[in-house]
This record gives sequence, C-alpha cells and structure tokens, in this order.
Amino acid sequence: MSPEAFQRRAVRQKLSELLREPLDRLANETRLSRLARWDPDVARELLRVFGLRLTEEQLSSLERVRDVLEAVESAAREPAARAASPAAASASVLEGLLSASPAGSAVAPAAAPPAPAGTYESPLPYEEARIGAAAVYCSDGRVGEQMDEFLHRGLALPRYDRLACPGGPAALAGRLLAFWECQGVEHQLRFLAEAHGLRKVVLIAHEGCVYYGRRLGVAVAELELQQRRDLDLAAAAVTRLGLEALAFYARRSGDRVRFEPHA
Repeated sequence: MSPEAFQRRAVRQKLSELLREPLDRLANETRLSRLARWDPDVARELLRVFGLRLTEEQLSSLERVRDVLEAVESAAREPAARAASPAAASASVLEGLLSASPAGSAVAPAAAPPAPAGTYESPLPYEEARIGAAAVYCSDGRVGEQMDEFLHRGLALPRYDRLACPGGPAALAGRLLAFWECQGVEHQLRFLAEAHGLRKVVLIAHEGCVYYGRRLGVAVAELELQQRRDLDLAAAAVTRLGLEALAFYARRSGDRVRFEPHA
C-alpha cells in the first residue's frame, strides 16, 4: 500500500471511530456530504492523532466533515495534486506540519503475511490507549447493540471494558442466589482497576430481564423495583472498590430502547 493510500485509510478509520459512524459512510462521497456540521472538538482530536496543529481561526474555516478530511488527506499528496484539491488552502497549512511531525508522517506499514484461508481481519484499527471505564450489563443479546451504542454515543465511552453477565448489576448486589456471580464480577472489577487503570463503572439494568424470573424467582410485577434496588446495591459495591458508579435503567420505547439515569 502506498503512503498516500495508507494515510487516507488511517484518517477515515480514525474519523469513523470519533464520529461513531460506519466506515462505509465515510467512503461514500454522497453519504459523506450529508453528515452534520463538523464538531471542532472532534477535529482537534483527529489532528492530534496525526500530529497536526491548526489555529482556532483555521479550524473555524473547516465547516464540514468533508473539509477536514480533504485537508488532512491532501497533505499526503504530491504538490500538483494538492494544488488541484478543493482544500488546497488548508492543505498548505497542514503540509509542513505533516512532513515535520513524526506522529503525522505517512509511513506505509510492513507488508503483513498472507492470512490463512477462512480468517477474517477487522477493518477497525486497534487502539492501544485505555479510557479507564467499564460497563456491567446483562448478556441478553437482544439489547447488546443498544448497550454499545448508548455507551459509545450517549456517554462518549469508546473502548470501554465489558462485563456482560446474566442479570448485569444483579451480580454485584450481594444476592445469595447469585453468590458465585457476585464473587466473579467483583474480582474482575478489582483486576481491571489494577491492570487497566479503571476509574468509572457504568451499571445498566434492563426491562424484562429473564434472569430475575428464572434464576432469582422475582415476579414480573416486582421486577423493576428489585432491579432498581440491585442498582443501588451494585453502585455501593463499586464505590467500596474506590470507583465511580453511574447507574441506568433501560426500557423498551416502541421498537427502541431508552436509557434512563437511575436516581
């Protein structure tokens, strides 16, 4: 892969993560042009990742996602191509910074060995940095994607550590019937606090959790009351570990899932 192609892919993959938008949306020019106005904070993070700097005045002149993409991508092109780019003025600012900064240099990676037949390589880049947050929620696959979307977009927590188990926060509530689950989840949180620098834990209970009926014998009429009690107990357990606890209750809203802060 050429340095230019590598730079272009890297920029779009990072942008996909920052915007929580599918990568194919950023590869499709029509869909890209429909994205909302550029968020300056996201712009600053993208430029930081690639070792670039712009003044606030220069940032304000880049009004849309396309503008910043073209500015960063065109910095890796040949001079003639940059002159023809719609973002040529911005590219001229970025060019010297990109060539002078080790973090921004577009260096093609070493060729990877051929993958064995039948393997799959994710298009998402691996991010080394941890964010110090974990989420404890139910392993019910019907709400798994909504949980991820809420944590990524609603709470702005990319790459959070996941502790998915039947009943979610019930495993930290000290219930006798869930003794072994409680021991296991608490030990995992202790490990993550020490090894991953964990500081914050998000606790999410969800409406209609089968674990409460099948495992704990809770009647449907008492389900939410018991879940909210367990959220309080789980939050207290997290606090005793020296971590910040955030609790939420997820309920159906038509064909959507709504996440409500637990008071």
